[in-house]
Amino acid sequence: MRRAVIIDLFVVVLLSLVLSVIFNTVDFTLGEPGTEDFVQYWAAWQLLQEGLNPYDAGLMNAIQQTVGQKAEVTTMMWNPPWTLLLMSPILWLPFSKAAMAFSLGAILLVCLIAVLTPVALGKTRPNLLVSAVVTICFYPILECLQWGQLSILMTAAAVLFLFFERRRMFFSAGIALLPLTFKSHLFFLFVIPAAIWLWELSRDARRSFLCGVIGGFSILVGITALLWPQALAWWIAAITTPPSYSGAVPLTEWQTTTISTLVRISVSSVTGATPEWPMWVVPIVSFILTIMFFYRYRGPINWSVVAPTLLCLSLTTGSYGWLYDHSLLVICQIALVCNAISYSRRAATFSMLILIGLLQIAALVVGTQAGHAQHHFVWLPWAMLLLLILNGAVLRRQKQACA
Repeated sequence: MRRAVIIDLFVVVLLSLVLSVIFNTVDFTLGEPGTEDFVQYWAAWQLLQEGLNPYDAGLMNAIQQTVGQKAEVTTMMWNPPWTLLLMSPILWLPFSKAAMAFSLGAILLVCLIAVLTPVALGKTRPNLLVSAVVTICFYPILECLQWGQLSILMTAAAVLFLFFERRRMFFSAGIALLPLTFKSHLFFLFVIPAAIWLWELSRDARRSFLCGVIGGFSILVGITALLWPQALAWWIAAITTPPSYSGAVPLTEWQTTTISTLVRISVSSVTGATPEWPMWVVPIVSFILTIMFFYRYRGPINWSVVAPTLLCLSLTTGSYGWLYDHSLLVICQIALVCNAISYSRRAATFSMLILIGLLQIAALVVGTQAGHAQHHFVWLPWAMLLLLILNGAVLRRQKQACA
C-alpha cells in the first residue's frame, strides 16, 4: 500500500512539473481545444470587473471579439455568478494563459478522479495505468476537455463528496458539493434520497454536514452579492428572458442529450413546431417516479450504490444537459471496472470489460457521425445503467455462490 502511494505521488509530482513547463511555454488562442466554451467564463469575468452585465449577449460578443471570436457568434454563460468567484484565480490571467491553466487544471482533476473514485466508492483500485485509461478514455471526458467546460470539475466535486462521506467527514462533504451548484439541474433526482440520508444521520453528523453545505453556500453567495450587487438579478433575468443578440441561442431552443429534447424533436417532425412542454413534463414525471420508488424503498441510502444509478437517470431526464455533462458518468464506469476485476469468474470479468469497451467505441462512432447533434447521445446514460444492472446481477450471483 505504501509503495502504491509513493508511486502515485511521484506520478502526480512529475505530471505537475510537465504541466508547469507547458503552461510557461505554450499559449492558447480561441478555437483551439479547451477554449471555445471557456471563453464565456473569461469574458463574463472581464465584464464583472467593469461593473457590466455578463449575461448581456451584446457585451459578451464585444469582449469575445477581442480574443478572436467571430462577430456572428456569441458564447453565453448561463451559470450562476458565484461560478466566476470560484474560478477567479485563473480568470485574472490573459485569455491565452487562463485557457491553458484551465485545461491543465482539468487534466490534473482527471488524475484525481482516476485515483480517488475507487476509494470513494469503497472499491479495490486497479493499478494506476488501468485507472488512468478507464478515466481519460471515457468519451464525455474527452468532449469536456475539447470544449473547455466545467463538468470535470463537477465530477471531481462529486467524487470528493463520496470520499468524505465514506470517511464520515461530513463538514468537508458539504463543502465539496458547492461546485455542483454550477449546474444544479443535473442532480434534481437526488433530492429525495438526500433528504432520507440526512434523516438517517446522527444529529451531530447532520449538523456538521448542513454547516458545510449551507454555510459554505451562504458565504459564496454573500461574497458574490457583496462584490457584484446586481449579478444575481442579472442571472435570474437571463435564465427567464431569451437573449436578443445575434448568435446567442435561448435555453428553450437547445437540443441536448435528454429525453425531453428527443420528444421535442419527434413532435416537431410531425407538427412542424417545437414544443416547450417536454422540458417540464419529463423531469416532473421522473421526479414523481423517484418519490414513489423511495417511498417503497426500505434500505439505508448507500451513496456508492445509489449515486451511480441516479446519475444515469438524472442526466437523461432533466430539462437539458450536454454530452460533456456526462463526464459524471465516469464514476459509473470506474465502479464497473473495479467490480469486474473482483469477479470470481474470469469469463465474467472479460465479458464486462468487453461491454465497457464496446460502449466507448459506440460513443466514439456516434460522435464521429453525429457531430454536434447532441440528442444522438441520449442512449449513453441508459446503456451505462444497463451495465450497472448487469453488474449488480453478477455480484448477487457471486454472493449466493459464496453463501
